[in-house]
Amino acid sequence: LNVDPSVFACQLTILEHELYLRISMFECLDRAWGTKYGNMGGSMNISKFIMNANSLTNYASYSIVKQHDLKKRCKYIEYFISVAQHCKELNNYSSMTAIVSALYSSPIYRLKETWKMIPRNFTKTLSALNNLMDSKRNFYNYRAQLHGVKDVACVPFFGVYLSDLTFTVAGNSDYLHKNKDIINFGKRAKIVDIVEE
Repeated sequence: LNVDPSVFACQLTILEHELYLRISMFECLDRAWGTKYGNMGGSMNISKFIMNANSLTNYASYSIVKQHDLKKRCKYIEYFISVAQHCKELNNYSSMTAIVSALYSSPIYRLKETWKMIPRNFTKTLSALNNLMDSKRNFYNYRAQLHGVKDVACVPFFGVYLSDLTFTVAGNSDYLHKNKDIINFGKRAKIVDIVEE
């Protein structure tokens, strides 16, 4: 709690951005195709990026749950909500989502007496962040927000891209009309669009 939430968010953003920049297009294809079209070299950087986000979720959850004093536990929840909001302001949707996931996880969300003591402005902020990452309509709110981010650094929530790749690869045939002579270039074009984005 001694570290200002904006500073913590900034440090998370620097770390996540460095991890994100290491991810190559071929790693994305490797995740989607596996070894179907040959060895793309694996997807180690995607794994590191995901592990980092999962570690942040676990860290936030653990930091809150280990507090036995109710008032201190409230301070931790307020702190992580502030960090998540600052991450959003820095266009770090990965860390923001990891923290929101922690706060909505069962061990934290079930702390009814604790949540009663959280000021309304914090719960409103958390609710807005959660609504931004609502998976309804294929993450419509998040995608709209992300498309508004122009000419500045951004760390996206990578799970959306991985889901898009998986659905595109699994949901579209490689060939048209069950004829191996007619390649489904539409499927390839969708995959390129997702990877480029």
